[in-house]
Amino acid sequence: MTLSRSGPSALSNDPAITVKATPVATKKSGGLFGWVDAIFGNTGVLHRIILTGTGVLILGVFYRSIAPYSALMARIFSDGGGAPSILNTIAGTMLFAAVQAAEVLPLAVARGNTDIYKFSKFVMWVAFTWDLIACIIHFPPLSVSFNIFRFAPSVTGIDWGNLILLLVTVFGGTGWMMLRNEFAKAYGRGQ
Repeated sequence: MTLSRSGPSALSNDPAITVKATPVATKKSGGLFGWVDAIFGNTGVLHRIILTGTGVLILGVFYRSIAPYSALMARIFSDGGGAPSILNTIAGTMLFAAVQAAEVLPLAVARGNTDIYKFSKFVMWVAFTWDLIACIIHFPPLSVSFNIFRFAPSVTGIDWGNLILLLVTVFGGTGWMMLRNEFAKAYGRGQ
């Protein structure tokens, strides 16, 4: 075949050449605000406002919740003469982030691969247990001893600030991620 003209019009007369149309990707390229879609997923504007408000509150609690992990790192590093507090804070923050990531892992893993999903659920429960124990030690939910509370329970025996801090620390990240996933499902259905 000899082409006398160049361009698509030259090929359109030849029946042996077929042009196959490929669909254009509808996913946003990211751009300047691609991180917004990565955080919020496929959600609407009202859902993003709700997620932002709850996320800011949870991050505020998380900022305070790094303390048990920083204290743990200080105990670990204290054997060798102690590490500067900035190293304890950095190591504690990294450990806290790893525990929080392990708690939301099953929400990010596809349920199709059952072995990986089962392992992620096991890791999640280990992380929840670890987080709960660390928070109970550092933020005791009782303002009196357990023996006193056990025999004479009262509302004043509960340290409500520590209890709320403990619950948001342990379940806040997972709750936010579950809320995000539900909003994305609702937005995908057009609700």
